[in-house]
Amino acid sequence: MLGKLTTININEMSIELKKEEMGIEFLRIFAKFNEEIVRELYFHTDSLKKSIVSFLVCKEFREMPIFLSEANIDYNEFRIRSKDDNGNGDYIQLLHEKIYSDYYQLLEIYLAEVFKCLYWFFPLALADDTNPRKLSNVYFDDLFGKIDILAVRQRLVENKVKDLIQTGNIIKSIGKLKGLFGVDAGVCKEDLDRLFIYAQKRHLFVHDRGLVNRKYLNNIGNNGLTADSQIGERLQLTSEDVNDMGNFILEKIGRIIHNTLTLKIEDLFLNYEKRYLKRSVRGSKVTDSP
Repeated sequence: MLGKLTTININEMSIELKKEEMGIEFLRIFAKFNEEIVRELYFHTDSLKKSIVSFLVCKEFREMPIFLSEANIDYNEFRIRSKDDNGNGDYIQLLHEKIYSDYYQLLEIYLAEVFKCLYWFFPLALADDTNPRKLSNVYFDDLFGKIDILAVRQRLVENKVKDLIQTGNIIKSIGKLKGLFGVDAGVCKEDLDRLFIYAQKRHLFVHDRGLVNRKYLNNIGNNGLTADSQIGERLQLTSEDVNDMGNFILEKIGRIIHNTLTLKIEDLFLNYEKRYLKRSVRGSKVTDSP
């Protein structure tokens, strides 16, 4: 969501006002991210407190599917993973895996919102790499089926960001901040390595029930890191693992990116002028709109 940016004409603003609005939008995006992470942390803690009692009560009254659905955990998956009648341990593990994966998704959403904001202020960055005046993701109905030009612009931005986030891993997405807009995200290599391992583990939880496979070990090794697990082993998560990851995603990744971009708004505008505005001059008047 681009917030109030979709209701105002950026092109009519002075440069200084644009910088001010960008700072406000960065703050709004991070505040929303912070709120969602804290909510997830609270949900995790509250659910763990209630899990054992609730499990036994729901099991006795055959209401387990309803209880699990409240945590967005599939009942059939739970039955497969439960080895016996005392399957409470599997429920807690599934709860850990869900929230662990949710943190990753929240970070993806945060990065997507950051890129949307940047593209909205710097629309020439949307252009095709081989032609600085050509947009590669314009659709026919955008040009002829929509009345509101702001809605067209919003769709262009959202399509571009969707492609950017989905076509690479989260580490590459963070790196594209510098590649596209000339500003390093500010996240140190140690934290990027930790995030990479986190992303690989999250993939196992989502797609392979947490079972370590050859691809997982190869991905870790190819990145110059070491995995402390073997093929066929099921990764386990503790409550501390989940809470640590939530705090890591918020403080070491999200907050660092937010603080870096906020401090370098001036550099963002300078880089945009050097890389996109000047390059786009091809014997015609250049405008700052997509």
